[in-house]
Amino acid sequence: MINKVTLVGNIGKDPDVNYIQPDVAVANFPLATDESFKRKDGEWENRSTWHNIVAWRYTAQYAEKNIRKGQLVYVEGKIQTRKYEDKNGQERYITEIVANTIRILNKRDGSNSNSDYKNNQSNDQNTSSPQYEKPRNEANPVENEDPFTADDGAEDDGLPF
Repeated sequence: MINKVTLVGNIGKDPDVNYIQPDVAVANFPLATDESFKRKDGEWENRSTWHNIVAWRYTAQYAEKNIRKGQLVYVEGKIQTRKYEDKNGQERYITEIVANTIRILNKRDGSNSNSDYKNNQSNDQNTSSPQYEKPRNEANPVENEDPFTADDGAEDDGLPF
């Protein structure tokens, strides 16, 4: 089974970052995605959907340092619904996207959008959008390989799967 979510949208407010341990950060922020469709009467309608994004550890630290309200970002992760008890003792449910990748697609301010959280290089050396990368385990290189992108010697037929 697969639980994978890919969103492109605008940040609704600056991330709220808390440290539950000295080295364990958790960031929360809303993300708005938009869609347009034509109604039966021929008029176009725009609809926004808000998503609760949660990021942990290095991804949360990256969000804390780089993500700001209004930015267009790419978020990849998994969908999760959890139950909690509110202040009045009522059981509540919340659906969140637990992000494992956040990539800035544009910047609203003039700051450097091409700085990578793991590898802070200047703009002329790094032209790709920033993305969190899990620290590599040099002791076990097999753990670092992505089984879906590993070179298995097969020809590239241009298909996306």
